[in-house]
Amino acid sequence: MNLKLHSPGATDLVSQAYAYIKRKIVTNELKSGDALSISALSKELNISRTPITAACQRLEYDGFVNIVPKQGVVVRFLTVNEARDITELRAAIETYSAKRVFHVIDKEDIANLEEGFVRMAKSRVNLYQFMLEDTGMHKYLLGKGSNDQFLSIVDNLYDLSVLIGLMTGQDPARLDDILQEHRNIIDALIDKDMDRFVRSLDINIMNGFISLSGQYIRNVGTLV
Repeated sequence: MNLKLHSPGATDLVSQAYAYIKRKIVTNELKSGDALSISALSKELNISRTPITAACQRLEYDGFVNIVPKQGVVVRFLTVNEARDITELRAAIETYSAKRVFHVIDKEDIANLEEGFVRMAKSRVNLYQFMLEDTGMHKYLLGKGSNDQFLSIVDNLYDLSVLIGLMTGQDPARLDDILQEHRNIIDALIDKDMDRFVRSLDINIMNGFISLSGQYIRNVGTLV
């Protein structure tokens, strides 16, 4: 594919290259251990090597690749310890924000959350799409808090969470549990029960890590 990037600015080219490569990683098209070819990406995107290199440096900073001497750019393997750190940071930010946004959630928001729940249930056969809908609900709730710093931090964590889920796979029974946990979150909002809302959100996030840690042992065979 010869994807032409239309923005002439160097910064725009770096951002577009970053988004393009990151999507390939998050969707598991590029898997952990795969080496990236700067030259091939340059031809594929029809831009020079310089913004590709800058994009890879940014991806390394954000935790998606390693730049290894004599090996080049390699897609990272994310460890279970990193998954735990990501989960704990998400839980801290999202449960704090949940207490702030609870009182501004209105009927329109609940309707939007219900629509997202239906989409997630329908996407159960497509793990990537299911996980996008999963994180979409969390992003929606976090966005109600109007804290741009939270959003900028957690947005990258969500991408890493999707990557970890695809890398380890998900037990089909866990998908059923996630749907029920989302149902509990929405029902708590409908019932105007803030404590149950915050608790249900925290349970959903932390259960994700508990499930992932088990998948690491089964599929990856390591906890480090």
